[in-house]
Amino acid sequence: MTEPHLIVVAGPPAAGKTTLARQIAAALRLPLICKDTIKEVLCDCLGVRDRAWSRQLGHAVIQCMYALAEDILHAGASVVLESTFNHPDTPAELRALLCRANARLSVVYCYATPEVLSARFNARAAAERHPGHQDPATTTPEAFSVDGTLRRPDYPGKVIPVDTSDLPVSLDSILEQLGTSTPPHRF
Repeated sequence: MTEPHLIVVAGPPAAGKTTLARQIAAALRLPLICKDTIKEVLCDCLGVRDRAWSRQLGHAVIQCMYALAEDILHAGASVVLESTFNHPDTPAELRALLCRANARLSVVYCYATPEVLSARFNARAAAERHPGHQDPATTTPEAFSVDGTLRRPDYPGKVIPVDTSDLPVSLDSILEQLGTSTPPHRF
């Protein structure tokens, strides 16, 4: 049996992570666990509170994602996780998960220029963002540069940088770099 593959799709807010993670999961027929999906359901059930609570909830959701991924990996299946994965503890948490689950890791790191990220962030905040995230109504390109959001952590495993400034990106190229191929029957 080959070792299962943990595929992490990471990057700053509004970099196109969720869209790309969904494409990767569908192409490879893998389960997908997205932080915002879980967080938004919890906010719908528990209510929306302040920004500090939103951040605390987000941290708890990441820990749940790791636990779910570990169960899937122990079953011998691969899985895709999606979130910013930019906390200083993330590299160590991923290393520990890989050791416990005997899995290999690839990180698809999405990024774009601060101007593109800011424009997408502002458009999303105005139109579709769930209130549980407690995002600011607008942000500037400088805000992405100042707070360290654009700094990529030193992830373990293979890192595949993907510039999402100009969409769409080449899914086939990403799949090739992941060392996978699309199944013969596509959706």
